Formats: sequence, C-alpha cells, structure tokens
Amino acid sequence: PTGGQIGQFIDEQSRFINPPGQPLTFVDVDQFMWNYHPRTASNHRGQLYVSPKSQNNIGGTWARRLNSKDFEGMMQHMLDFMTDPDTGRWRIGDGDPKGYGFKYLEYEAKWTDIPDRPEISYAGPEGYPLNELQFKSTPFAPGSSKNNQKFTGIQWRIAEISNPETPYFELGQSWKYEIQSVWEMESDEFVEQVAIPQHVMRKGGTYRARVRMRNCTHSWSRWSAPMEFVAGEPDLSRFRDSLAFSEIMYHPQARPKVSNSDYEFLEIKNTGKRTLDLSGLFFSCGIRFIYQQDSTLAPGKLFVLARNKALLEAAHPGLKVDGVYLGKLANQGETLTLAAGHGAPVLSLTCSDQVPWPTKADGEGYSLLADGVSETGYRASAAIEGTPGSDPAGEVPAMKLTIDRLSGDRVRLTFEAEGGVTYTLLATDALGQARHRFFKLVSPVKP
Repeated sequence: PTGGQIGQFIDEQSRFINPPGQPLTFVDVDQFMWNYHPRTASNHRGQLYVSPKSQNNIGGTWARRLNSKDFEGMMQHMLDFMTDPDTGRWRIGDGDPKGYGFKYLEYEAKWTDIPDRPEISYAGPEGYPLNELQFKSTPFAPGSSKNNQKFTGIQWRIAEISNPETPYFELGQSWKYEIQSVWEMESDEFVEQVAIPQHVMRKGGTYRARVRMRNCTHSWSRWSAPMEFVAGEPDLSRFRDSLAFSEIMYHPQARPKVSNSDYEFLEIKNTGKRTLDLSGLFFSCGIRFIYQQDSTLAPGKLFVLARNKALLEAAHPGLKVDGVYLGKLANQGETLTLAAGHGAPVLSLTCSDQVPWPTKADGEGYSLLADGVSETGYRASAAIEGTPGSDPAGEVPAMKLTIDRLSGDRVRLTFEAEGGVTYTLLATDALGQARHRFFKLVSPVKP
C-alpha cells in the first residue's frame, strides 16, 4: 500500500469493513444509514461522500474534495490528510486538508536542541543472511545547539513489517507494523556497530533497522531513515552435516517426592571434523534454549542440556551439564527443532512413544540413543537413567542367543529382539567367506 505504515494500516482496516470481491459490505450499510435512514438528522442526510464539502474546524475552514464520491475516495482523503502530499505549500489554517495532519504534527514536534539525525548502513555479508546481520551508524553529531555537545546514549531497533505487498507474504498471515519492534538495544556508551540476534529473525521476513542518538539533556535525535531488507537464508551446511541429537531422556522413570521431568536431558553431538560455533542457535520447537555468545562444540564432543542441572548432576556423578532449558520434553514424544532463525532449521527430530520407536524409553528409565542402524535411528539405552555426557556410540547391548539344531542342515536362532531395530544375520561356509541376509523386526519377538 502507498503511504508507508499509515497507508498499510488504512488498507488493512478498510479490508475488514469492505472486503474485496463482496458486492455488499458494512460500508454500504453505513452509507445507507447516513444518507437515507429516516432517523438521520436532515442536515446529515445525504452528506456521506459529498464533494466538495466545507467544514468548520478550530483554526479555520477547509474544503474536502474527494477523488471519487465513494468509500475508496474517502480512504484516499484520509491517507492524504495523514501523509505529506502537499510538500512545500503547507501553512497553519491554509484550508487544504491534504497533508494537514502530517504537517501540523511535524510542526508541533519541532525541537532544535536535539542531535543531528544519524545514518544507518549495512555491514554484514551480501544477501542479509539472518545469522550474520550487522549494522553500522554514523558518529554522534550534536547538531546546532552549542550547549548540548555531549553524547549520552544510543538506541538501535529492528522491526518486521508485513502486508500483501511484501515478499513471501502468505494469505491469512498477520500484517505487521514497524511500531512493534522484535529487538531493541540501548547503551550509554557509543556502539558504532551491532550484530542482530538471530533468534528474533524469520527467514524471508521484511525488516527495518533504525538508530538514534541522545545528548546530555536526554533529548533524542530523530530516528534514522530505515534500512529495509529481507532476511536471507543462512549457510547452515556446516551444522546440518555435523550436529546430531545423540541422546534424549524425554520420559524419565518416576521417583518418589520429585518430578520425574527434573531428570530429563537432551544431548547434542558434533559428529564432524571442525569445531562449530553454536552462538545464537536456539530451539524454535519443543524446549526453550538459546546458545550464548562464544558457545562452541569441538569435534566428537557432547553438549548436555538439562531441565534441572543440580538433580541431573547428582544422579550422574562426574557429569557437567552445559546448559539449562525452559519448559519440558513431552512424555508422548514431540518435534524438537534447533534453528538459526525462524524458518531456518539446523536440526529437527520428531520422536514418539509408539512403535517403531523404542517403548522402553517411555517411562521405564531408559533414554533414546542414536545408533544410525535402527528403523528410527534410535534404540533404547542399555543403562537405566541413560548415559548423559558419555558417548556409548558403537556399544551394543548384550544379547543372549540360543541356537537349536533342527533336522537336516537347519538351525533355529532364538533371541530377545527390540521392535524397530534392524538385525544382520551372518552365515559362513568357511572362514574368510561369508554371505549376508538382512531382516527387520517390526515388533519385539521373545523366546
């Protein structure tokens, strides 16, 4: 819509009362009431959409002239009043409603004892990747005042705007306005450049960044002109190739006098060959946790998240919990998503307490352990209470195998299997020679 944010607001509200494509709307009801209802005072009857029409106001008389004598013409009249189409010609009481509201507000807000308006520029990589957004401000300039030369503060802000004209807008999505910021930062020290936290950003969202300065009378400058951009897709290949949920205790065994959820934990492993900087990554689905600045994970290392650090460390002597999350894991399973921004997932897993997922992890004291072999990619841990902070990769629970010789060359192998786990049977006629047969068990089979 034209007219900036006020134009967007007028357009959105007008769609509520006059939906496009509808032959009759509330607008028609309103028009007929004022123009034709017998109870409407005679001096008001038939006056809706009249043009030109004179009106007496405090400060003088003006004449309203509509581009068209209908609802659309009235909306344009409102937009003209609240924006600046009358550039360079406005004066108090000039009788012209175009731009009058905008210019009068600007006139009342004039104050010369403020810093000069700063300028903002983009200082990050090309394409505005949402995990590397940085902005820079021009230096403090005190303006024309001789008495207020001292800098005392700076404020940065980011806000998302959204309407049918912005990129990636989806029908039914809420319209968003710059007045509602998604991130603000204020400092008494001059901060020339800022990095925007990625957890407040949404991939494909349209944003505006601004900055302003404060002098020693605590008078703020005008906000800078906006730096408008679309948050871009970050390069997440290094994370997606190297991070894994290595162990999950989503439904701990019940304990007397304590909440069993206090013994939940989630373990993340760097399976790659490079140290990863996790700073700013956050859970966009499931629990609530944000990796702080300078959070790194070396190759082969684990990062343990707990709901209750003290209780989990007491239950596992020698364990060091790396972070504490808010919320709790769902006992029935759920989707867990680690993201670099909204719409930019790094790692996502949907687990369940139903077969083929290991049912022993559902309240019996076992955790889900990544194995890369099972149908779901997870098996139940061999140890009660799981193994947070240790890496049992490659360990296979002990299996009791019974072999019975049947008639002829046939044998029967009997073992206790776990539903959802794939087993390999290796048979050989001679050392150094082998043939393989694979089979999958859908439900547990017991001897």
